[in-house]
Amino acid sequence: MSREEPTIEAEVVEIDGVAVEPRQAKSAGPDPARWKDWGRWQGRVKTLNPRWWPLWLLLGFILLVLVVAIGLCVAVLSATYWIMKSIIMGIVSLIVPSSELQRR
Repeated sequence: MSREEPTIEAEVVEIDGVAVEPRQAKSAGPDPARWKDWGRWQGRVKTLNPRWWPLWLLLGFILLVLVVAIGLCVAVLSATYWIMKSIIMGIVSLIVPSSELQRR
């Protein structure tokens, strides 16, 4: 048999001689006064704080460098693939006769 220890619940009335005020219980529903002005948020979301512009510029520059670097890598790989395919097709065309020659 398991024996459960009793849970002690107490309300703190005083700590070191200072009275503690009880907290107000939060209401379950949203505060209507808070959501009354929700239309103003649209303008706030669209404007960025001017203090953050240096950070956005730095992050934009880093993103631009990454996009250009990845684009150049893709371009080099595709050009290398095209050149290698052309060389291999050229060598294969020397060994295997074309279908035009087989029709004659």
